[in-house]
Amino acid sequence: VREKRLSLLLRKTARPDLREVLDAMVRPWIELRYEPGGVAYARLIAREVSDPSEASRGIIGKTLDPIASRFLQVLVDAVPELPEAKVHWAYHFLIAALVWIMANTGRIQRLSKGRCDVDDPETVIRETIDFFASGIQGLLPAVTPRQLDRPLVASSLQGKLRA
Repeated sequence: VREKRLSLLLRKTARPDLREVLDAMVRPWIELRYEPGGVAYARLIAREVSDPSEASRGIIGKTLDPIASRFLQVLVDAVPELPEAKVHWAYHFLIAALVWIMANTGRIQRLSKGRCDVDDPETVIRETIDFFASGIQGLLPAVTPRQLDRPLVASSLQGKLRA
C-alpha cells in the first residue's frame, strides 16, 4: 500500500490538484479492502492506531509516519492558502475515516438500508474524495487570520447563557 500511495503521490506537480492528492491517499487503502486478507489487515491497522500503547511499540511511527509526512507536505502544496494546522486536522480526519471505512463493520449498509454501496470500490473512493475535497475547499474562503483567533461559537455562547 505504501509503495502504491507513494508512486501515485510522486506524479503530482508543483501545485498538485487536491482531488488527485486525495485519490493517491484513498485509492490504495480502499482497493486493499477488496484483496484477499485486506479486511483483516485493515482491522489490524485500525486496532493498532487506536491502541493507547501504540507509541511504545512504534509500529505506526515506523511504517506509516514517513509516508504521512510526505502526504502532509503535498497537501500543504495543494492548498497553500490554508494554514498548515488546518491541513494537519484535515489529514487526521481523513485517516480516521479511512480506518473506519477499511474496518467496514456493515453499519453504513444497515443504517442506509442498502443505499450506500460499499461493495463497489469506485463508489467508496469517489464518495470519500468528494466529501474531503469539499470539506477542505470549504475552509479556503472561510479562513482568515482574524477568524483563526476568534473563540469557538460554543465558547462565546456559554458567556451569553451565563448572563
